[in-house]
Amino acid sequence: MKFLAYLTMAVLVLAGTSCGDRSAAAPLRERECARLEVPRFKLEPDPDCSVGSRADALGVFQDLRFTPGLCFVAEASAATLTPPGGAPIPFRFVVHAGISSNVVVADGLVPFPVPLVDASGTSHTLISFAAASIIDVLSTGGEPSGVVATRDTGWAEVGGGALPDFASERLVIVGGDGPDYADLRGEIFASGDQFGAGAPAQGSLCGPKALFERLAALPAGAGRR
Repeated sequence: MKFLAYLTMAVLVLAGTSCGDRSAAAPLRERECARLEVPRFKLEPDPDCSVGSRADALGVFQDLRFTPGLCFVAEASAATLTPPGGAPIPFRFVVHAGISSNVVVADGLVPFPVPLVDASGTSHTLISFAAASIIDVLSTGGEPSGVVATRDTGWAEVGGGALPDFASERLVIVGGDGPDYADLRGEIFASGDQFGAGAPAQGSLCGPKALFERLAALPAGAGRR
């Protein structure tokens, strides 16, 4: 009985200590979600596959390998973030992307069944793909703000050229580098002629309110890239 009494007292002491720690813990930072809109961006071949070296520098995508000849870059595209109840925040971004494979499980997406024929009887060649991207976020004047990492999946229609005529993909934010960027989450949807005329994109970015305030305060004048 004495042992039970001692055990009960110990549990109560630990519970009281735990409650005290919880009340002393730092409060969660206020978070909000903003709407992302990209009027147009265009991917160009990147022979240097810069996403691979950037990923190593940021310590992300350790389980991925990028495919030589299937890396791309989108230079300084314009975009807008609109927080709830706030004014649109213009900024620019540079994308370093590449088709990837998972070296840990040696597996990937299951390809579409073939042939694919539409209602009119026309045959289409569609491919599914997995990719990853490193996105530099800049002010409208080119001042660096932070870096976002995404894992991407989608499908593309292959025509007569070396690059797809149409692609539709979803980019999921999995991390970042810079003030408050590590806590950023969200997803981006892009569909269209990404390798030709360009394509629009839209999505949601959720993170600390301080991040959107910092983006809104970025200088719009000329800056470094």
